[in-house]
Amino acid sequence: MRYNVSVSDLACEQYDKFLEYIYFTLLNSQAADSLMQDFENEIG
Repeated sequence: MRYNVSVSDLACEQYDKFLEYIYFTLLNSQAADSLMQDFENEIG
């Protein structure tokens, strides 16, 4: 079953901050890539 999901502006800001933290602070590009892939698979 497909659902229509709306992502709030706050959720988008938090997502961006998570990615920045993982990529630039933790220096873990693989984890950032995995987060982006999971987000795309779940929210699309």
